[in-house]
Amino acid sequence: MLHTFKKEFFFEDKGYKEIDIPLDNLTGADINRIQKQWRAAGNMAVVPVLDAEFCAYCAAAAAKLPLEFFERLSGQEYLRLTQKVADFFLAAD
Repeated sequence: MLHTFKKEFFFEDKGYKEIDIPLDNLTGADINRIQKQWRAAGNMAVVPVLDAEFCAYCAAAAAKLPLEFFERLSGQEYLRLTQKVADFFLAAD
């Protein structure tokens, strides 16, 4: 999944205009590990994929970037990106 930022985003002195988040590379084992980390941080939801923070955890794992990368996005950009992640997982064939 390619995400294009509305405006260039800087993280650790590097600018990003877009980011590739290969969610399709995540395995079931990866999702289980991510969910355990997310729950260990005190999170809980009946359907985790509908939770923005869970989606950020998935994006971080898929993009091989720290969670802080996503947490430092503007609120609007964070929600745009995490919604795209949720849509990816919930897409019907």
